Amino acid sequence: MSSANIQLRHAMRRLLVLQLVLTTIVALSGFVWQGLIAVRPALFGGASAMVGTLVIAWYGRRAERAGASVARNASLIYGSAIIRFAIVMVLLFVGIAILRLQPVWLFAGFIAALLAQMILTALVPETKTWRAKR
Repeated sequence: MSSANIQLRHAMRRLLVLQLVLTTIVALSGFVWQGLIAVRPALFGGASAMVGTLVIAWYGRRAERAGASVARNASLIYGSAIIRFAIVMVLLFVGIAILRLQPVWLFAGFIAALLAQMILTALVPETKTWRAKR
């Protein structure tokens, strides 16, 4: 396993942990503000975003196995975006329409988990400039 693969796995673990922490903070603030009625939707919203992160991690491992095939890796990238979007939309639909969770707290948990991606992106320094090969 290359060092880039190890770094990617560590980054995904950090992202999942930060998503869990931020979702828990939103759930606890919901508990303080509105009681137990806000906890379950916030946790469900955060879990929906974490499932999206796990889909990306799974497709990343598939890209590892694909090797240097540019066409295969490109199809995996586009496929992972489509699958992630579909899974997250279905989970949010289930949370709102079927489980009848409060949308405000569901989206608050979801946004908190997505905020983790922005936080990690801002904190991780860009160490290498990617350039097209000539």
